Amino acid sequence: MDADPSTGLTAQPAASPIPCIGAPPPPHAYNPGFSRAVTLLSAIVLSASIMVVAWLSFDVPRIERVPDAERALSHMVGRLMDQEEGLKTLPVWEQVLYDLTMGSDANDREQAIEWYRELAEESSDPFVDLHLAILQGESGQLPEITRHIVRWSRQGEPYPSFSRLLQAAYVDAHVPPPVALNLQAYLAEQPVAGWFYTRLATRIA
Repeated sequence: MDADPSTGLTAQPAASPIPCIGAPPPPHAYNPGFSRAVTLLSAIVLSASIMVVAWLSFDVPRIERVPDAERALSHMVGRLMDQEEGLKTLPVWEQVLYDLTMGSDANDREQAIEWYRELAEESSDPFVDLHLAILQGESGQLPEITRHIVRWSRQGEPYPSFSRLLQAAYVDAHVPPPVALNLQAYLAEQPVAGWFYTRLATRIA
């Protein structure tokens, strides 16, 4: 150690810096080429995703996007209509509150009819047509029911049988018991279930 002649004090050696534990490593040099490559790759992936979504929206029919669309829609609409039937047992004020917050039964049925119309345009399943007709009949669309009866009576089976079901359920004021029994027996053998079966069978009885 050397003494300072002006002060007589001994000069202290400079202390070495104490390393900081846990400090982040020094930043690497910025590479603009790497950043541009990542941006370009992200843009390509995003563009490809948009093109796939657009192709599905315009080229692939909606019915083909859902496996077994006929069964799925029947189940969904049937549950929705069952819920409507259950709401009718609630007090009036609760029904009004539901209509104000969730929409009316008429709106739900119109939406269900629109779904079935779209499905009927793509599907060759005749029971899609029958389900649509039941929805229209329960909504009071008698002119539509009449058109179905006239048109279906001229087509091949099962449409003439469907025509007789609609005639008995929504047009005839009274159905003779033997006729009603035969129609209900026929209906029970068909793949019509849930709300659709209940409404049609009740109307025929």
